[in-house]
Amino acid sequence: MTQLLDLPNEILQEICEALSPIHVSGTLRHVENMWFNRVLVGALSNFSQTCSTIRNLAEPMLYQCPLTAGSGFISLVRTLCRRQDLAQMVRVLKVNGPWHLRRGHVISPQDVELFNNALSKCRGVDGQPIQVSRNWHLTVRPQPVVYTTDLFEYDPRLALSALALAQITNVLRLEVEYYDDEPSSFSFCHPGSLPRLTELYLEDGEARTGVNLNVVNDLLRAAPNLRVLEVCRIDSATNCTDHDNVVEVVMKNNHLNFESLQRIMEQFKNMQTLSYQAGNFPLDSGGQASPRDVSRALLTRADTLRDVSLWFTQGGIWPDRMDERFVMSSLKEMQVLERLEVDGHGLYDLIAADAATDGDLLTELLPPTIRSLKIDGIYDDVLPDILNLAKKAPRDFPNLRDICLTGLGEETRVTVRVAFAESGIKTDLDAVPASRYIQDRGQV
Repeated sequence: MTQLLDLPNEILQEICEALSPIHVSGTLRHVENMWFNRVLVGALSNFSQTCSTIRNLAEPMLYQCPLTAGSGFISLVRTLCRRQDLAQMVRVLKVNGPWHLRRGHVISPQDVELFNNALSKCRGVDGQPIQVSRNWHLTVRPQPVVYTTDLFEYDPRLALSALALAQITNVLRLEVEYYDDEPSSFSFCHPGSLPRLTELYLEDGEARTGVNLNVVNDLLRAAPNLRVLEVCRIDSATNCTDHDNVVEVVMKNNHLNFESLQRIMEQFKNMQTLSYQAGNFPLDSGGQASPRDVSRALLTRADTLRDVSLWFTQGGIWPDRMDERFVMSSLKEMQVLERLEVDGHGLYDLIAADAATDGDLLTELLPPTIRSLKIDGIYDDVLPDILNLAKKAPRDFPNLRDICLTGLGEETRVTVRVAFAESGIKTDLDAVPASRYIQDRGQV
């Protein structure tokens, strides 16, 4: 009878890969957040313990995407400090999560000694040792708290996160959570020290207002080949590090004003793809950028942006606040824009009784380079504008190949479908609107 170990190593390798989240999902993004991935990692871990042959094949895959919840984070950092061979296998890592260390958690004296030794070997940009607080490993702060300027004081979560990053020089994707009651310092990450990092995700863990994008300046300088930056719940972008190689920026649930948006456009001068989702803040709060502000900021990158997705009401601005002051302005100056996905609520005045325009709403919005257009949540009122686009497309938008419109009535869909068919443009009019607001004016 054939035994498992009688199989060639190539087959055993494929069995291990079938239990690896990175190989199964085919993506690096948010691997740890998925319950199924935890099941896979648990199975791979059990499989690795069957014998030394399987362990040698499976162990490197376990450390490609290590799970960091609970006290397992301490165990992981301990291994990364002791085993450089496994540290070099890490491809995806999430650091500084709220579950990494709970308040009151006690780090053993043996681990404190190990980590102190590792921290003492870390150097700043100037090559000198970095002064770390002797209380870095304590999660319970004495009362009254007396703060010093020492790094990581009463903050073992951030201290161990920074220490872990100093070990994993081959990481491809990094996910970082930030909390406004603690300083952000990844000073162990010297410029160029993460040469393979291509994806960076930043999230404000407090979920209250937001965080300044500059908290990851150290990481931006450490990752010269970074290509994708994802941010969730940021509220400003001041004194940020420029990065010439970032080509895709994804912003979710953010509370940014026009100046911060424009600074982000300037910061990433080769940005080609932008996905923007407004946060759940009122337009008249003074901080949230309006659709008009967003479209004005886009023009800063008119020379590079090819793919743009804009969402204003999916989780943010209420449509009944969208009056003439706030609607999007023209994108005709965009020089290379090919794909535009836009929330229809940001295109025209939903408050005025005569919301329909004179027919030029879409033809004045789009640049001649457009190839693909999706408008989510558009009303029958603007049928003249849609038909005018269909009529002028062959002449004014010769590259337009497909258009998706959601929210139209059944009779209107028939009319629109016929109009674009005459222009040779493929239509999708039956998709379900993504906006959480009812697509019937007067019921938002």
